[in-house]
Amino acid sequence: MKYSKYTSLIFTPNKVTPPYSAWIEHIPFAFFLIEILHPKIFVELGVHTGNSYNAFCQSVKSLQTNTKCYGVDTWQGDEHAGFYDKSVYDNLQVYQQHEYSAFSTLIKSTFDEALECFSEGSVDLLHIDGFHTYEAVKHDFDNWLPKMSEQGVIIFHDTNVHANGFGVWKLWQEISPNYLSMEFKNCHGLGILVIGKKTEHDFIEFVKEENNYSSYIFQILGNSLSQQLDLKQSIKDLKSQQNDQIKLESINSELMAKNESINSELKWIKNSKWWKFRSIVKKII
Repeated sequence: MKYSKYTSLIFTPNKVTPPYSAWIEHIPFAFFLIEILHPKIFVELGVHTGNSYNAFCQSVKSLQTNTKCYGVDTWQGDEHAGFYDKSVYDNLQVYQQHEYSAFSTLIKSTFDEALECFSEGSVDLLHIDGFHTYEAVKHDFDNWLPKMSEQGVIIFHDTNVHANGFGVWKLWQEISPNYLSMEFKNCHGLGILVIGKKTEHDFIEFVKEENNYSSYIFQILGNSLSQQLDLKQSIKDLKSQQNDQIKLESINSELMAKNESINSELKWIKNSKWWKFRSIVKKII
C-alpha cells in the first residue's frame, strides 16, 4: 500500500483539550480514516471535550471530502469519563460553530434518541466511545448496526482496557472474528471493524496489512504526537510557574516597600515631640 499519497499523514491537530491521554495517540488515524474512506456520513457516539471529533472534522475540512459529521452526547458525563458541567459542551459548540458549522452538527441527546435522526444504511463511519461497560457498548453496537451502509466501518475505543468495569474488550473478542477487523493496542486500544461489503478497496488492503506495517506506522505517529503535546504542556507549565514566580516576586517587592514605608512612619512618630511627651506622661502615670 502506498502511504505517500495520503496527505493526512502530515496533519497535526488544530485543537486539543486536556486531559490528553484517552484518545490523543489515535488522532493521526482519525485524519487518515477520513481521507481513505471519504465517508458521506460520520457519526461519533460519545464526544466529551471533542478531541477525537474535532480531529475527524479537521480532516473533512482540510481534504474537502463533503462528509456530514454528527457528534452525539448528553454532555453530562458518566462513571468512566467523569461528570462535568455545561461549560464542556458550550466551549465545544463555540469552536465547532466557528470552524465546522458548514458540515458538523452536535446532537445533545442519548445515543438511543439520536437513532431516529438517521435512516437505515446511511452511516459510513461510526465511532463508538460512550459508556464502556460490556452491556452498554453491546447495546450501542446492536442498535446502530442497522444504520451502517454498504461502505460501513465501525471503530471502538478502549478495546484494551480490562479494569474499572470496562467491557469493550469482551465485546471486541466476540464480534471481531465475524468481520474483517484490526486493533491498535496503544492508547487504551482501538478496534476497527469493516461492516460493509463495498468498503473502499484501499482500506480493505490497509486492514489486511495490519500484521506487517499499517498498525506500526500509526503507533509511531500517535506516540510522536503525544510526546509533542506533552512537551508543549511542560513548556506551558514552566512558563506558568515562571509567571507565578514573577508575580510572587512583585508581590514580595510591594510588601517590602510597604513595610519600609510603615517603618519610616513609625520612626517619624517615635521621634516626634508628641510621642516623646506621651512617653513621659506614661511614666508619670
